[in-house]
Amino acid sequence: TLWLNESNVERDRGKADALVHLVAQLVDAGVPVDGVGLQMHLLSGRATRPGVVASLVGRLRALGVEVAVTELDVPRPRSGSTARQVAAYRRVVQECREAGCDEITTWGVDNGHTWLDRELGRRATDPLLFAADGRTTPALRAVRSALVAPALPGALRTATRRPRR
Repeated sequence: TLWLNESNVERDRGKADALVHLVAQLVDAGVPVDGVGLQMHLLSGRATRPGVVASLVGRLRALGVEVAVTELDVPRPRSGSTARQVAAYRRVVQECREAGCDEITTWGVDNGHTWLDRELGRRATDPLLFAADGRTTPALRAVRSALVAPALPGALRTATRRPRR
């Protein structure tokens, strides 16, 4: 399968619009694009604006492609509080699920093996769903609850895949 994979489109409306436009052009030209991967390294530790992920996923699904979050991680702030991190994971997963994402993949398994400690120049960013010792985290509990939550009113469910030409 052929996938495009792009980062930071949830933060930049212009970049999101350009990605949707590119995918539409490729699909219209008969390029066999099967899906779009969204890399979401929420380095601020903050949730995306409400509706941003759902809208983007819906726009891409309407083009007949699959959509997946291919790299998700949310570091905790320096204070160590998990509230923002939990809210960010919950929002991305819930909106992605509601809009028809095909999968969500974190960028790593446990907090003992994350690129973000080095990248952000500090220890204990704890951006993943499992602690370094394998214990679950509040972020994992937020993801679980978002996966089993009832559908939101007015949730986006868009067109199924278009047949290939």
